[in-house]
Amino acid sequence: PTATPTATPTAAPVPTAEPTAAPTQVPTASPTPSPTTLPSPYVWFNEIALGTNRGFELAGPLNTDVSGLSAVNYDQSGMISTICTLGGSRLSSGESNGVGFLWTDCALLLNEDSTSTAGLALVSGSSTSTLPGVAAASSVIQFICYGSSGATIQAAEGSASGLICEPIGIGAGSESGDSTLSAVGVGDTYESFDWQLQSRTEGGVNVGQAIEGATPTPTPIQSFCSCFVSASRECDVLELQSTDPNVCSSRQVPCEPCYCDFDGTELCPTTTVTSYQFSTPPFCQLETYTVAICPS
Repeated sequence: PTATPTATPTAAPVPTAEPTAAPTQVPTASPTPSPTTLPSPYVWFNEIALGTNRGFELAGPLNTDVSGLSAVNYDQSGMISTICTLGGSRLSSGESNGVGFLWTDCALLLNEDSTSTAGLALVSGSSTSTLPGVAAASSVIQFICYGSSGATIQAAEGSASGLICEPIGIGAGSESGDSTLSAVGVGDTYESFDWQLQSRTEGGVNVGQAIEGATPTPTPIQSFCSCFVSASRECDVLELQSTDPNVCSSRQVPCEPCYCDFDGTELCPTTTVTSYQFSTPPFCQLETYTVAICPS
């Protein structure tokens, strides 16, 4: 008889292993930029009202002349929202141990809460310049931001362009009609105080604030600007040739290597100078403008 062939068993299919999912990469949060270090402000923001009647208060040595100052409000993207002209020329109200105050109404101040941030810069001079290479940036005395706790913004234009604000840590989230963002604590300089929500006080010592310490003496405000340094700069100097009307001639001379500029990478002290400038050449007139001093 013929043998019946034995069937060869078919091997069971080997299951394909499921691919292991790659771990999801959690994006690393960008670090919060550090505030720009400015010198201690001789005149400072002491109170900010963001409710129905918006405005701010300045404080500093009694009777300090603040006629050349203004406040520039920046939105969260670093763009100028509004510029507030001061409500007086001197810190003359609410005197306490040699410190005076000045309140300014500013209806267009941004009312930022804990979810967004706004900046407020105290500047000396106008926010723009008509003298290229001389005063292209105003002098920034103080640059703070309010709203989202710890958040900062970098100014993208105007007086504080390139600077990063110092957060005060609170905003308008729980502010009622008679409460403000207020500097509180004991001392006679800005560094002596912290910020809290307190009852509104205009033109005087805040609730929770005590002015104590040596009585300051008003002195000229030292202000600053963003600047560049160029070792081989030359400047046009005008020399008066005749009067009635004034006629000037121009010549180039080596000049200070530091100059104010919105996009400057340095921070320079400033001073004001008066010299002849062309109105319509060759006619000229005396003008006062801001120039940078190279930092030591």
